[in-house]
Amino acid sequence: MMKTIANIQNIAWEFLKLNPEYKADYRSNASRSKRINTPASLTIHKQSSSDLSALKWGLFAYRCPSRLTSPFWSIAPTLEAEISSHGTPALLPMLHNVGSTASGLLLLNGDLLLKIENPISAIQVRIKDGLGFNDTSSLVLRLPLNDKLPSQLLHGLELFNAVTGQQAKKIAHATKRIMTNFLLSLNISLRALTIAR
Repeated sequence: MMKTIANIQNIAWEFLKLNPEYKADYRSNASRSKRINTPASLTIHKQSSSDLSALKWGLFAYRCPSRLTSPFWSIAPTLEAEISSHGTPALLPMLHNVGSTASGLLLLNGDLLLKIENPISAIQVRIKDGLGFNDTSSLVLRLPLNDKLPSQLLHGLELFNAVTGQQAKKIAHATKRIMTNFLLSLNISLRALTIAR
């Protein structure tokens, strides 16, 4: 059985919440989670200054060990995005239509970390100046032109699958195969060029 990102994050959370050192750290540092009232139909919590010490556990904020759902991981793959005003379809209604869920964490710097989950995917999206995100917002992904581009493209496909539902699975697999072949060819070409020099 293939392990999905959602499964890996859930397994990691199961181990972390059983760790006695994490439990003690949670009890001594975690402040009461603050929900933000927003026009969006998703739950958004606010990161506190005491949550910054949760970074040593790979988390953006402490999560109660008795909670079943996984936390916001600082070490998980995260796509960068901006709110779009170009009239493209709104993200949250599309998620609800296919049974995906979303939750948010407003970071101290004003960015919104959006966690989108369904039974086979879990992806985080960091939205610049996230307070403006609401039910009618659409997103534009920012992809780096560096060595992280291949993994960001794959995570973009995970997001595409979570937003559009199961029917995108074939497209995602075909695109992954094309990207893998392209990157392999590019890597071989770069090595040949390096050897030639």
